Amino acid sequence: PASGTNFVLGTTPVSCSVNDTNGNTSTAGFDVVVTDESKPIITLTGSATINLGTGDLYTEEGAVASDLVDGTFAATTGGDVVNTAVPATYVVTYDASDSHGNAADQVTRSVIVSDDDAPVITVTGVDPQIIEVHGSYVELGATVADNYDTGLVALIDVTALNLNLVGEYIVKYDATDVAGNHAVQKT
Repeated sequence: PASGTNFVLGTTPVSCSVNDTNGNTSTAGFDVVVTDESKPIITLTGSATINLGTGDLYTEEGAVASDLVDGTFAATTGGDVVNTAVPATYVVTYDASDSHGNAADQVTRSVIVSDDDAPVITVTGVDPQIIEVHGSYVELGATVADNYDTGLVALIDVTALNLNLVGEYIVKYDATDVAGNHAVQKT
């Protein structure tokens, strides 16, 4: 090849000849070896952090690898399997290697699933309860259901109740799950 030639990937034999002023010629040969040592670069499609509520739909957006020789291609997805029924932080990984075995630096996406559903209170017993003045109040209770937490108990507020005075009184039922979601207050 001529001087200044760019060589392609692989091995290219090169032969050089030189002539001196006396007409002597000398020839030598060598190989030019061009290798691909550059690693691909991975770019996430979408955000590096995704926040979801329990039960929300997670759609994997993937990532793309770009390489000087191989061009653009899809990165391989791995890491945690996102389960939106279970609050947790999931780490999805993306890897890629080009056709010459150069591995890209791994890229990750955090998918944070949070419990954002409030518990539901169900008041048991009759409503309204009718109690004679100076009678006794028997709390009939309430149940609390939650999408994730178990064993939740309703907080029952009977402070407004005055059994010595005729009137209508409100008993309040509240509940909060471990994630801090407040139930709609029942009365």
